[in-house]
Amino acid sequence: MLIAYIWMSRKIFLPENLDLDKYISQYPPNFHPFHIDNLRYLLYLVKAVPTQSRSPLVDGWTTLCAQILVKYVRDYQHYLGYALRTEILQSTGAYTPGERCREYRFTAVYRNSPLKESIVSDPVLLKKLSIISTGDDKMAIAQKEYKYVTSFFKSGDLGINKDKVINELNTTYVKSDPRYQHGIITINNIMEQNWRFSISERTRRFYSTITSLPRKLRQYITYGGQKLVEIDISNCQPFFILGLFNKDFWMSPTSRYDFKFKNVHPLLYKRVRKTDTSIYYKSIIKYINMLAESDGNAYSKRSCDLEKYQNLVVSGDLYEYMMDIYLEHCHIKYQVREEVKKMVMWVMYGNPDDIDIDMDCRNYQINPIALFKQLFPVVHGLLDLLKKIDYRYCSWLLQGMEGFIMLKIIPNRIKKERPDVPIFTVHDSILTTEPNIEYVRNVISEEIEKHVGYRPPLKCNNGVIAPVSALV
Repeated sequence: MLIAYIWMSRKIFLPENLDLDKYISQYPPNFHPFHIDNLRYLLYLVKAVPTQSRSPLVDGWTTLCAQILVKYVRDYQHYLGYALRTEILQSTGAYTPGERCREYRFTAVYRNSPLKESIVSDPVLLKKLSIISTGDDKMAIAQKEYKYVTSFFKSGDLGINKDKVINELNTTYVKSDPRYQHGIITINNIMEQNWRFSISERTRRFYSTITSLPRKLRQYITYGGQKLVEIDISNCQPFFILGLFNKDFWMSPTSRYDFKFKNVHPLLYKRVRKTDTSIYYKSIIKYINMLAESDGNAYSKRSCDLEKYQNLVVSGDLYEYMMDIYLEHCHIKYQVREEVKKMVMWVMYGNPDDIDIDMDCRNYQINPIALFKQLFPVVHGLLDLLKKIDYRYCSWLLQGMEGFIMLKIIPNRIKKERPDVPIFTVHDSILTTEPNIEYVRNVISEEIEKHVGYRPPLKCNNGVIAPVSALV
């Protein structure tokens, strides 16, 4: 557990054009007791909450749940009611007990304003913030499940080059841009050692203060004064699809570190084994066995399209290949890799009943899923079987596979061999100090090859690209 520390004050951020002291003088609150720091902090949460998971702000709306707010401010309803009545905030008003929380955003006059620093110093509030930061249930679960991964946050050695990262923000975004504001808040959390951890129940992904920082800003993070280098798996989720073709993955585990479906995603495993969905699970097993029997193993060389898919994801070239395919066959030109990546991910994991894009190919109409099916029918067949249960299960399972290896298997080995080596995970990548790059990269490569059957395509943000080994 993180050591409890009661701050003397906390830095927060509010709209630059909101003079709260003047505002309160003009519109006195009609309830007592009233503490201005409570209002300041609740308003700050409208900007800060989305930074905890890098959730995109949709038109500025932020979800604030009552069970969380009451921990900070017992009578939060009075403060938010005041902010709504005096037109500092707006609310959707939509609320379903136990299912949906209310959404809030600043009104138009404040929404696009740059942020300014503010301070909260009320001792009662600060004590609550300290208790919450060390006793939060999600924090406790994350620290217990990923003890080694979270341990390096507690050392006090994690920092960030403030001047360089602020300069990066200033050259990339205007100060009113939500992405700029997101960056400023996250940078401040790192500098104040204000760590947040959580695990997504659906995807099994681990979220921290570092995961909420955009990739281009992570290059300025340091540990013990040393620059951290990010080792990343190219086309990670498409790569992990190869693991689904391994019969052993679907068998019962014999230990908690076995790379098996039941360990990788316990919740999903229970759902697909239910009576009403077990028929689809049996179909998946039958499909995998059929492929294995066709050539003695699950990666049948007789299937040219599967072999082609394997080569593309192992080399890390799937997105570049699809970029060329869309241009050649559908006359759609993607300018950057990220654009085609979004389309490929949507094709693989999107709702098949929600196709509203027709690609105008040379002599016929074809949608992107149909095109992918033509190129890789074996891969599409397996994903389609998963989608018959629930289209979301494809992405959830693959993210669970990614997380199991990156958060459990790899850290467990490093802990045993080199417990002094600092590592920080960001989904499909691991950050470590420069002297440890080679060691950590080899562990990632060897463990993924051991469990998936192929060495992954790795790259580092210092420009070094890991060599791709031959197929197993």
